[in-house]
Amino acid sequence: MPTGRIEFYKKRNDVANIALLKSDAAAQQAVMIRDFKDHFTYCPVYYFYDTDQDKVKAKDFSVLMTDKLQPATSLVISPADSDYFIVYYGYQQEVQDNKNEPVVGGESRSMNLLALADDFTPLPTSLPYKPRHVGRLRSKKALAELVGYTYQSKKFDISYQPYALLYSRNLSIYYQKRIQ
Repeated sequence: MPTGRIEFYKKRNDVANIALLKSDAAAQQAVMIRDFKDHFTYCPVYYFYDTDQDKVKAKDFSVLMTDKLQPATSLVISPADSDYFIVYYGYQQEVQDNKNEPVVGGESRSMNLLALADDFTPLPTSLPYKPRHVGRLRSKKALAELVGYTYQSKKFDISYQPYALLYSRNLSIYYQKRIQ
């Protein structure tokens, strides 16, 4: 939920834009969840709201949800685990490395699917941390199957491009090569 923008419009008593922001955010979220539910097969996927990221960073997984946005009750991860990714769709954030130096990845401010380590630091670039969206697929058949998995707000910078299929494939190929 774009809470900063909602607060901006609340101060201006702009009910119409608040409603549009909430509607756009919900539509984008629904498309992203549907993309992962239908196309991501590499491992289980859980969801959480960005307002709960401090809890997830502290390994409090009680805030994790299923694709129906219900509490996830049969988790395959535990607080002792560190072999999972935090994946988000958005802008690459400036983060601190383990020496407290700023690290900014990427050269553009475009929306992407990005993966972080369990401590919310960027994954090393040797890992599949930043998949390309399916617009890079050359197969018309594959692209046709993904119609309906995009979202673009008519007014705000709220959007989603399908990434789950390629990211699942990239992870499978990457880790299969490491096992052999």
